[in-house]
Amino acid sequence: MPLNPRENDCNYCTICYVRNRYLGSSKYDNDMDFADSDDLNDYLAGLKDRGTEFVSVPLYAYVHSGITISTGSFGNPWDSGCFGVAICTKEQVVEAFGNDTDWQQHAEDIIEGEIEIYDKFLTGETYIYSIYSYDKVTKEWTLEDTCGGFYSNDEDEMFSSYFGNNYRIIDESEVEPYMRS
Repeated sequence: MPLNPRENDCNYCTICYVRNRYLGSSKYDNDMDFADSDDLNDYLAGLKDRGTEFVSVPLYAYVHSGITISTGSFGNPWDSGCFGVAICTKEQVVEAFGNDTDWQQHAEDIIEGEIEIYDKFLTGETYIYSIYSYDKVTKEWTLEDTCGGFYSNDEDEMFSSYFGNNYRIIDESEVEPYMRS
């Protein structure tokens, strides 16, 4: 099972839940919960009053035989709705990117990226790959290595992050010549 991306120390956005609508099993260190949307709005107003610059984006969930989340509405009044907001402060963006003149856009990009990855985790869209070698003498496959926790099934993206450019993907039709002795 892949690690929950909300448990990663590299999260910059904070998810603010309304009425304990946690996704997954619990709330994480940098996430917050509020009794209702008025409390959440008061918190955001307080941030502004203290001079904290931030970007906030509403978060929506579609819950029907599973959970999927998005920064855009699902348009289904029965099984979906807004469950909170994600916020990212200028301070968090500067921490991630250095002195940033376009921090609002980067904050939105951070939120979009983190919510997209978290959604992939929640929906089970995670991938693992295994590398096998074939022994021509014994005619057996041996597991050489396994790596998981990828949130994309793009083979080039997965393999290049692990091997750089030092790999070749072969199709099933190309396996036979490698197996001949």
